[in-house]
Amino acid sequence: MNFDVDVSTLGVYNYTLKASNNPLDITGGVTTVLFTRKEPILGTATLDGSSMRVEIKDGDLRLIREGQTFKMKIQAKDCAQGGIFQIEPELATETGTIDFVHTLGPNVFYFTNPYTGKINFGNLDLIRGKDSPQVAAKLVQDEHETIWRVTSGGRMGGVLGEDAVEDSPPATPCTQNCQAQNRVHGRYEVPDPVYENDGDGED
Repeated sequence: MNFDVDVSTLGVYNYTLKASNNPLDITGGVTTVLFTRKEPILGTATLDGSSMRVEIKDGDLRLIREGQTFKMKIQAKDCAQGGIFQIEPELATETGTIDFVHTLGPNVFYFTNPYTGKINFGNLDLIRGKDSPQVAAKLVQDEHETIWRVTSGGRMGGVLGEDAVEDSPPATPCTQNCQAQNRVHGRYEVPDPVYENDGDGED
């Protein structure tokens, strides 16, 4: 997984899924830009004036930076499938919100998955993904772009592969001191046949 970060806003650009020889690879051998941007709309506000904390451990990345009126945290994993990304805003008031624009890459589109009824993004091959919001409202969506309004302490996450198409419940609303019960646990049915052979795309 590769992406660029604007250190002033923690906006993410050119979010790219790399082709690999991982048995869980869903690129079909083609490195693919999933999002051209995952961008917070901040007006003139920035995170400038403070240092950024960077933590890397076991393939996991955490970026944390705090401005005068808000704080942002990115967590990302370098893996082929699963929960791979989330960004969390924290504002001065618990009811404060930040809008995020998610614009898909040129060969990726949003669609209603006929097997689950969920909104996925993907291509015409193996790639399946899903925006994973918590305490966030979808404002507008078309085939290539979604605008989300995220409440302070919520998150905009993302999942790929089987996790994106499994028949699981959404995350519960939680913005502070979230515990294990606020997360989805266990195994769920994966009704989308694209992964019925562990993502190899063959019958």
